[in-house]
Amino acid sequence: MERTPICPNCRIILHPKEENDTVIIECKICGFKGEYKGWVEHTCSKCGCDKAIVLFHAMTKGDEDATGLFKCIRCGHNSREGFMS
Repeated sequence: MERTPICPNCRIILHPKEENDTVIIECKICGFKGEYKGWVEHTCSKCGCDKAIVLFHAMTKGDEDATGLFKCIRCGHNSREGFMS
């Protein structure tokens, strides 16, 4: 899994978005633009998009499921999957 995308020029966090079936990152300050390959397959419950970035992922102990927090590339909806207390 790739780390959070950061602009190589401005050093700010970039938010991936879908453009022409490709996930890109674009800096609104300096204009840097590139393809982002750190997305995962996860279906958004709000818009149905099948691409997301992982905001948080934790392994749990024993027989509990892993926990994930996903952000949809298209609409930005956050969703949880797995065990969360």
